[in-house]
Amino acid sequence: MKKLSTFLLAFLFILGVTACGGGGNDENNADSTLTDLPNEMSEVQQEVEAALYPIPTSFELTQMLNQAGASFILDLANNPANVDKYMTEKQQAINLGVFGADLSYSSTYQQTQQTINFLEASEKLMSSLSISSTFNKTLVDRVNTNIDNRDSLVAILTESFHDTYAFLNENGKENLSILIIAGSWVEGNYIATQLASTAPNKTELVKVIAKQKASFDKLIGILEANKVDESINQVYTALTPLKDLFAKVDADANKANLTADQFKTLTTTLEKIRKEMVK
Repeated sequence: MKKLSTFLLAFLFILGVTACGGGGNDENNADSTLTDLPNEMSEVQQEVEAALYPIPTSFELTQMLNQAGASFILDLANNPANVDKYMTEKQQAINLGVFGADLSYSSTYQQTQQTINFLEASEKLMSSLSISSTFNKTLVDRVNTNIDNRDSLVAILTESFHDTYAFLNENGKENLSILIIAGSWVEGNYIATQLASTAPNKTELVKVIAKQKASFDKLIGILEANKVDESINQVYTALTPLKDLFAKVDADANKANLTADQFKTLTTTLEKIRKEMVK
């Protein structure tokens, strides 16, 4: 993680190039994203973002669910009113990740009021964790400005995940960034398995879930490498039962799948883990 500062400098350079270059009409470029860069710069950007946020964001998962035809079910997400229950740093960090996944879910499905509610809950937790950066100070305004533009909203919130992760690592709070990532992963996959459980045709959804094997392997590796921290060790222990399950999953891009027993075990295990995280 100490190497992240090098990647952060490169990331900030890319942001600077994006912000300063091009000129043009401000209305058309009000919230242009890094994907507008030339191909060679985009490749550098992807490498930097992978280093800053080591597993795919929950946006990528919810977008895949959307494309696979999953419906939006509000009751699956954590209730924003629960935000005031989280008093410890561990609870706040984990549930910032949880609400981040819920925010991804609601904004991907263009649920305007729910997106605002999850954003407000996330903002409270960022304040409690003293996460303060230039980007996050303007986040609410940028979201409100782009609330009806899904592509811009996804770009803004994904950038916010990366920004928060980088801020914590730059300020000696690597443990919190890991807990946030864990909370986000669990919530995103909890939602995915719940949607698949109720879907008339779950074939495509199960394929999406099977492909999460790669992100789980990265996550469990990060947790294991940092389990000297007691809070991280508790999350690592909670997620350990999934190691054997994912080890048997065929996650080949062309034939990713879960057996009926694997899917049932994953679903019930995630239910238990998630219940403990959000209580």
